[in-house]
Amino acid sequence: MISFRLQFVGVIFVAMTGLLSCSIEGYTNDYNKLSASEKALVHQLTNFDSLHAGEVYVINPISLKKELSHHPKSLVSLYNVGCSSSSCKVVPSMSDMAKFAEDHDCQLFIIMTDYNPIRHCVDRNISFPIYVIDDSFYGEKRRYKYERYFLNDLIGYPTHTKYENIPEEYQLSLLFVFEHDSLIGVMDDLSEDSFKDMISIEK
Repeated sequence: MISFRLQFVGVIFVAMTGLLSCSIEGYTNDYNKLSASEKALVHQLTNFDSLHAGEVYVINPISLKKELSHHPKSLVSLYNVGCSSSSCKVVPSMSDMAKFAEDHDCQLFIIMTDYNPIRHCVDRNISFPIYVIDDSFYGEKRRYKYERYFLNDLIGYPTHTKYENIPEEYQLSLLFVFEHDSLIGVMDDLSEDSFKDMISIEK
């Protein structure tokens, strides 16, 4: 009986050790899951004059808003490929967003909410830089929190506003259109109807 109990405890210990050694994808920014070559693509943002296509720059909302102010119109995407909720929308490809921005004279800012897209879906041949949220700016490792803080700062709400106090169209939108640093509308997708509806609603 004692031997059986010891064996049972041993099995439980091994199982728990295995669980603890596993990591949950998307709970933090997942930088530590990148390979050495992938980490080499990531840089701290110092200025916007020396960016390289296909590389990733860590960005905070202050730097973003300052840069937005220099452009007549910008398209900002909070790029989250890990959303599994039934309310999540299909994320447009980076190349489709680049074409849409070019066709509509928008400066493009694709901002990843974590580092997973580098591992799974970043086209190494893209012709523009991409960005990732600086979680250290908020002193917060949990993605669901720093992502909300960044969204609030982007749309002009107090940083720690809870989701239930943010208009639903902002919570569920993938794309944000700015004139300089002023948000003029949100879009659900890259269709012309979505773009026209966004303009008409705001005006």
